Amino acid sequence: MRSVGIALVILIVSYFTANVPFAFSFKEKQYHLFENLVGDCKVSDQDFRSATFVDVTYDKMLVDETEHYDDGICKVAITDRGRLLEFLKMMEGKDYKHIVLDLLFEKNESTAFDAELSAQLLKMRDVIVCKRVDDSGTVVKIINDSLESIARYCDYYEKKGSGGVQKYQYIQNGENSVALELYEKETGRRITEHGYLYFDGWRLCHNADLFLIHKSYDEAKEEGVLAQYTMGADLLCDSCYDSRTLFEDLSVSQKIIFVGVLEGVEDRHSTYNNEQPGTYLHYLAYSKLMEEKHIIHWWYWIPLFIVYTLIGLWIMYWREKKTTRLQRFLENHSIIQLISSFASYGFWLTVVAFVLFWACDMPYDQIVPSVFFAGLSSFMKFIKLSSFMKFIKMSRLMKFIQIPKKQ
Repeated sequence: MRSVGIALVILIVSYFTANVPFAFSFKEKQYHLFENLVGDCKVSDQDFRSATFVDVTYDKMLVDETEHYDDGICKVAITDRGRLLEFLKMMEGKDYKHIVLDLLFEKNESTAFDAELSAQLLKMRDVIVCKRVDDSGTVVKIINDSLESIARYCDYYEKKGSGGVQKYQYIQNGENSVALELYEKETGRRITEHGYLYFDGWRLCHNADLFLIHKSYDEAKEEGVLAQYTMGADLLCDSCYDSRTLFEDLSVSQKIIFVGVLEGVEDRHSTYNNEQPGTYLHYLAYSKLMEEKHIIHWWYWIPLFIVYTLIGLWIMYWREKKTTRLQRFLENHSIIQLISSFASYGFWLTVVAFVLFWACDMPYDQIVPSVFFAGLSSFMKFIKLSSFMKFIKMSRLMKFIQIPKKQ
């Protein structure tokens, strides 16, 4: 019963730690190895037909930026809002599903197009713009307060150094992220927060998920399975007849249009599977929601519960107290004896991570069970050492005890 209780506690604590916006321990090298072993069989499951990507890397304009410079005005390059306005006007007649502008419309970087651009955004249907939180935790103001009604959070946790982007949080600061807004518009369902619990309808779910990236953005683009256009050169080049024809023939019917910096380094983020554009990460998070990978399924928790119970039994009983029957069983089954020789909880948790990756296409954070089993193992060793020390003390004491002989 103790091992059952330990397994339940691990599952509960794992759920709560999974909802924080950062990963306590994500083994990048381990998942990179998993991708090399079986990642190819997962790539075919990734369907890019629901999205079209528009790159604005080379569509720039210079504006005055004064907020971060005390010694005067500095010129900074931002997305050309005039060209973006033209693009949006041309998209009005298209049968798109949603348009996601993964661009920053910060108030301290104003242009002559801001008023008209804001009006255009507000009159169009199903448009989402991004807002973010700066390093101090303050929400950065956007060019027009009225755009707050269509602005959603585009932040994700990024670990400095190796590992890079690891987690995507769906509800951020009590509001929807870009991926969650798309999911709710597509399905009509809502993720609600009840204290530390999150529900998708009546089903328990996670509020943050680790990224699994089977195919990088550059690989998908090179293989031709992902549709990408450059806004200026491909779609808005007035002097290029082919480009104008390309825009007229642009297939966006019932697709989500992701507009962002896809080629430039300013929005590239390190992951365990090379660097990825931030716009692509929003798409991956949305895809994961649509596949219901955030839902807590019984077929996910029950095997983990069994594995945790068996590891707890091994640490508390079987490893220290091998019965004669167990020893005889191991002697008669050499394969099981070989497997038993590797019976450290770290090894088995790695096996669990691989099985979940291969069979369920789901990541697995090993930190909570690792901490619990390490503590349990240390506790059992302490108990054993304490019992041994008591035996030594009793043996020494017996030497000084005189047992009177019967006359």
